[in-house]
Amino acid sequence: MARLRLAYTFGSRLHLPLRGGTPSFGMRPMSRDRRQKRDLHALNDEGMVLCNPRDREAAHRAKMEGIATEDRAAVTCRKCLSLLYERDKVRNEG
Repeated sequence: MARLRLAYTFGSRLHLPLRGGTPSFGMRPMSRDRRQKRDLHALNDEGMVLCNPRDREAAHRAKMEGIATEDRAAVTCRKCLSLLYERDKVRNEG
């Protein structure tokens, strides 16, 4: 006999119960990014992502997912490219 899954409603949203049968209360698990081609980010001297230098977790995630590179020619992130350009411009002037 098939087990019937009941749906819980809270406000205007419909939530299906999780494994334990408890409502999810609007919480959804994070989904993985399924894009085929991801932007490659540049790393600064401390090993942090150039476009987000204060976020250590972002740097770790970029390294683990293979979207961080030290090769300037391979960078595709627009923000990283503009920051690299500005950094090189300051170095060349001074």
